[in-house]
Amino acid sequence: MEQSTELALTNAWSAAWADFLVNKVAIAERRAAPWLAEWPPGSAADADALLMLADLAHISGAVREDAALLRQALVAYDAHLALVPTSQAGQRMRAETLLRLGEYRQAFAAFDVLHHTTLEDAEARAAEEVAPFRLIHDAECIEAAVRQGADPEALATAAAWRALASELAEAPPSVPGQGADALGRTRVHLLSPAQRALLGPRFGRPLPVPPSLGTPSCPGAASALR
Repeated sequence: MEQSTELALTNAWSAAWADFLVNKVAIAERRAAPWLAEWPPGSAADADALLMLADLAHISGAVREDAALLRQALVAYDAHLALVPTSQAGQRMRAETLLRLGEYRQAFAAFDVLHHTTLEDAEARAAEEVAPFRLIHDAECIEAAVRQGADPEALATAAAWRALASELAEAPPSVPGQGADALGRTRVHLLSPAQRALLGPRFGRPLPVPPSLGTPSCPGAASALR
């Protein structure tokens, strides 16, 4: 797709969504229709173009209540996701399209995939950065879990995280992007070998759960402040 055509598609897609979301559905559909005639959904090779054409087909299908157009949108979403499997925008709109088609079992399965993708992304972002406040929070959760019957060996991890929290909190701010900031927060890959040893392999993973409980002693601990 030529750059000028891609820009025109992007502008049409953005405008169609803006109109659709404020209930100017007839205008949104008129913006979408020419693109669907010239570029059938699923025909583009570029992931971004596939997503935009899929969205335009979804908008047009929703306005017209046209199942055939919604199924064309599904074809384009599937083609987009084949290129970018973790695209949350593609996953979300694919699930929405299945809902509009009344295919509820498949829609709920698609939303479940989106949910897990979102969680994995959140965990990955959390594991990229470490901060004293999070380390202390998670250490406290481990200690609380052990008091309620979790494996006491986890206390070694809690102690190591408390020690690392102290180091990061006492370290002076450095050049932005090169180490700990004013809150002691830093990127994991910038830690020293000794600090990475204190962090250990459990950071970013679910915290211990007491054997008598089905949920962590500190809800949301694995996704504490990033």
